[in-house]
Amino acid sequence: MGFALGLEGDPTITRGVVSAKGRTITEDPFSIEAIQTDASINPGNSGGPLVDDHGRVVGINTAIIPNAQNIGFSIPIDLVEPIALELIESGEVRRGFLGVGFADVTPSTAANFDLPVNSGVIVTEIVPDSPAANAGLEGDDIIVQLEDEVIDNSGDLLEALRIHKAGESVKVSYYRDGEKLDADLTLTDRPSES
Repeated sequence: MGFALGLEGDPTITRGVVSAKGRTITEDPFSIEAIQTDASINPGNSGGPLVDDHGRVVGINTAIIPNAQNIGFSIPIDLVEPIALELIESGEVRRGFLGVGFADVTPSTAANFDLPVNSGVIVTEIVPDSPAANAGLEGDDIIVQLEDEVIDNSGDLLEALRIHKAGESVKVSYYRDGEKLDADLTLTDRPSES
């Protein structure tokens, strides 16, 4: 549902099926698990709800694959709802700050670079004087877990940092040179950009 292409008049409604769940979509440098649907998603109705046959919102329409037909993606409501509630309550989404830049590990990158795991996030940058820096994390470490949350991709890491707030002490599990290690650190607020 939405206002497809910004056309005047009442909202538009398209009909389709859920083609698959658990699809990974990537917008560099982040990945997120999504619902695939063949309902039409166009500018103007992206951001609108994906509903089931009982009218319950199951996702928020988010993305398409350019030059493909009837392949759209929605963010599952389980990921959207806590963020929406936080925005309503406080006007902002606060995530714990780890202090790393990162990229997804995929099976192909793991094979090409002989990595010890096929998923996770590889550290590409360490922010000086950040929780990660103070705990001894380094570039090329591969983060695979934060507390109880398994980190398969950047979407998992962002969700874990949404759950765990500034001031919380967490255990981060990661691989370095093929060895699995743990680091205990305390998350902070993201530093203000000036």
